[in-house]
Amino acid sequence: MHKKIIVFLSLTFLLSCSEYSESQTSNLTAPQNLKINQLSETEVTLSWDYEYPNFKTIPEIQKFHSEFLGFKIERKTNELEFTEIVRLNGDVVTFNDSGLVGSNSYTYKISALTEANSVSSEPLKIAYEPFGYELGWTGNHQAGVRAGVFSPDNSSILTGSDKGEIKLWNSQTGEIRWQKKFPLISRSVRFSFDGTKVIVNSGERIIVLRTSNGTLLWEKSHSVETLLWEVFPSHDNTKVVSCGTDKFVRVWNLADGTLLWEHEHEKVVNTCEFSPDDSKVATGTGVGVQEGKVKVFDSENGNLLWEGEHGELVFSIAFSPDGTRFASTGHDSLVKVWDSENGNLFWEGQHQNLGFQVNFSHDGKKLTTASEDRHVRVWDVETGNEDWKAFQGEHVWSASFSSDGTKVVAGSFDNRFKVWKAKNGFTFWEGGTHDHLVFATSFNSDDSQILSTSYDAKLKVWNARKMWSVVE
Repeated sequence: MHKKIIVFLSLTFLLSCSEYSESQTSNLTAPQNLKINQLSETEVTLSWDYEYPNFKTIPEIQKFHSEFLGFKIERKTNELEFTEIVRLNGDVVTFNDSGLVGSNSYTYKISALTEANSVSSEPLKIAYEPFGYELGWTGNHQAGVRAGVFSPDNSSILTGSDKGEIKLWNSQTGEIRWQKKFPLISRSVRFSFDGTKVIVNSGERIIVLRTSNGTLLWEKSHSVETLLWEVFPSHDNTKVVSCGTDKFVRVWNLADGTLLWEHEHEKVVNTCEFSPDDSKVATGTGVGVQEGKVKVFDSENGNLLWEGEHGELVFSIAFSPDGTRFASTGHDSLVKVWDSENGNLFWEGQHQNLGFQVNFSHDGKKLTTASEDRHVRVWDVETGNEDWKAFQGEHVWSASFSSDGTKVVAGSFDNRFKVWKAKNGFTFWEGGTHDHLVFATSFNSDDSQILSTSYDAKLKVWNARKMWSVVE
């Protein structure tokens, strides 16, 4: 009796072994839950989970382990092809990858291997990205700092105050490179696009200085008792446009200050700028609740190309980066997007109160606006749909995109500025504070710093705190 039972069990075991097919040996599972942990600016640890196939017999388990080779790690840099960087034994589920460069992104995938088969994890992309900001340095003026801008190479910052102070700062250290004092308020400061000149205003005067040492190159005046609202250089560094309360827009030769042309408007000219290809000059006009207008001129001769109406004064205008669209906002609470060639209105959106500023993203697909209704908004340029809006607490005076288009920074009358994710309006960081209302906020061109200026007579420079993190 016992012999029959033993024979029966032996036959059953052999039959189960014979049913173990080649397809079952290749029944690999993929590594799961791939994660990273930063060790330094140049090194991360990869880790993952691995669950072995659910075999039912000892021979299956033995055969799998005899064929299982372990894991293969592949990596691609930026958008290049995947390349294998290492193979690891099956009992190892971590790997340190070093020599990473912060300007690159890296994508990893982990594969489980046998001689005949491999199964890969989902790819994991990482980049060295900001996760917040910390105060780098603070600079002081004698009065409110209405205007501030980074130089094209990010090495310097230019600021102007309500007492006519102009200061050029080292953007990394806060050291003053040079400073000038003019009699009247400075509301607009700019670098030429090649960075060699500084263009500022003091009251009714437009003033051009040499960036390297602050030497005066030339200065010209609008009408007496005029206040200039804006100065803006052409992108080819040959001209500069100015506008103000005397109702004039004037275009000057940037090299020597020769007046090239001027145009008198019906009302105060609040803002002016060149198109990206420098073929056009645009203006925004109006006083209070009186009818406002946008006008676009030929930059060579001052001929009016087209004009469009706002119900009340126009505060802010902007050309899209490719020059095909033109946006405006103002006292009538509207944001409008026009065809820059002929003035046809593509769409208009509504704030709940005054619109203070409008800016395009660097790819031209999105538009951000700042409003007295305490919200910053992002709009789809093509459709005019409002992607999102975020509450700021008080009047939002300024709003602009980061250079990579992933974030929006906005300054408010609640003495703070915030940074949002441009994709969905989620708050990214909200630690930027001043002792009075915040006027200007902007990223530098590589998004490593944020500049904020305030009525508290201070400018602050905030450095991005970065870490290797998963890219959405």
